[in-house]
Amino acid sequence: MENAHVESITSETREIRLNEPAFASLNEMRKWTLFFAILGIVGVAFMVIIGIVVMVVLPAFNQGMDAPYPTALLGTVYLILGAIYVLPILYLMQFSSRIKKALNFRDENILSDAFNALKLHFRTVGIITIVIISLYLVLFLGLLVFGAGLMSLSGLAV
Repeated sequence: MENAHVESITSETREIRLNEPAFASLNEMRKWTLFFAILGIVGVAFMVIIGIVVMVVLPAFNQGMDAPYPTALLGTVYLILGAIYVLPILYLMQFSSRIKKALNFRDENILSDAFNALKLHFRTVGIITIVIISLYLVLFLGLLVFGAGLMSLSGLAV
C-alpha cells in the first residue's frame, strides 16, 4: 500500500521532454494534417455542391421519366454525409493550428489541447467507421433474407 502511494507521487513529477527531432516530427505532422484537413474541406464542399445540384437540377432533366427514387433523396444523402464529415475535419484543423501554436510558444498546455483535438478526430472517425460497417452488415443480412424469400417464392429453394 505504501509503495503504491510513493509510485503515484513520483509519476506525478515525471515529465516528458521533447528534443529537436521530436519538434521537427510534430511540425511535419502538422503540415500533413493541415493538408488532409484542406483536402477534406474541398471534398465536403464538392459533396454539398453535388447534393444541391442533384436536388435542384436533376429533377428538371428527369421530367417525363419515372425515376426509381426521388432525386431529392439522393441529394439529401449527399448533404447529410457532407455534414457528418465536417466534424473530423474540424478536429484535424484544430490539431494542426494548435500544434503550430504549441511549437512556436513551447507551451505544453496548448500541446495537450492539440493532442486532445487529434484524439477527438480519431474517435469521430472510429465511430463513423463502426456505423458504416454496421450498416453494411445490416444491408448484407437484409439482402440475404430478401434473396431467400424470393427464392422460396419462385420455387427455386433447394
